[in-house]
Amino acid sequence: MKLENIKQQLTELVEMTDKWLNQGYMPSIEKHISLARLSEIYDALNDNLASPRLVQTNQLPPAQPIQQEQPEITVHNNPEPVFNEQPAQPAPQPQQPQAQQPQPQPANEPMVTLLGQQITIQLRNDFISELFWKDENFFNNEMCKFNDMKSQDQAIIYVTEKYNWAGNNQFAQKFIELISNLFNK
Repeated sequence: MKLENIKQQLTELVEMTDKWLNQGYMPSIEKHISLARLSEIYDALNDNLASPRLVQTNQLPPAQPIQQEQPEITVHNNPEPVFNEQPAQPAPQPQQPQAQQPQPQPANEPMVTLLGQQITIQLRNDFISELFWKDENFFNNEMCKFNDMKSQDQAIIYVTEKYNWAGNNQFAQKFIELISNLFNK
């Protein structure tokens, strides 16, 4: 990536950050994409700095150590332990519904193309079930919209405004990764 492109990418991230500041929050989906973009910029910048034509003779001042406050530790003297003759019973754990986790698929699993990438049929069905209200027609219409979008930012903004996916949803994260890959070919 050229330095001009790196500068443009950083400017776009600053603009997105300003938007989040004005909104008062940062959507978790956009956070994931922004971190991925920052990682790409970091790698590109690292590659460019390794180039001999960019080496400068300016010396940076020596780094100053960071002063960190040490947490205060309070030690309480507890009385001698009391032993009960009956064995302790483990506390029952409340059952909470959890989103289904993507499972590794066997190598011979049939594949389909989604957003320009090969995925398993099971993962496609999981996307429909977990993210698109179990409506295959709706899912297909949405995929057409994503394929017609011009930029990753446009796609992420669309997802953020239209869907309320939990940031820790494994399928949402995988789908966002597919969107990122679609525009980073």
